[in-house]
Amino acid sequence: MLRAVRDKYAWAILLAAWLMAGARVVRRPVRREPGAISEALAKQVYLEITGEEAEERRSAALRFQGNGWSQQDDFHAKEKGTVRNVAREHHVSISSAISALDLGMRERWPTKPNAVVAQKVIPCRPRLAY
Repeated sequence: MLRAVRDKYAWAILLAAWLMAGARVVRRPVRREPGAISEALAKQVYLEITGEEAEERRSAALRFQGNGWSQQDDFHAKEKGTVRNVAREHHVSISSAISALDLGMRERWPTKPNAVVAQKVIPCRPRLAY
């Protein structure tokens, strides 16, 4: 008798958990992937991303004085956050924002006056002591 009551409660709890999970799935909004961006929006995204570059490079140079590769690494870590924020603000995908940055660098789109867009990679030379 006790086992039958325990089994009924277990099934009731299991059914309630399934119903709650189903309700969450049904109420969840559909996420839509942002599509490709227009050239005008791509140029605006490029301007915003490259507009932050001078300050980000300056702070990276202060943090890693004399080590170019570490400066580049720190800068690109900050740039990743900038790209994500700009993509979120303009409701475009991160890959579209990166493509806009790449295309702008290749085609040499105009930038803000203080922007310095560096297109070369500094080779990694590991330090002997950390």
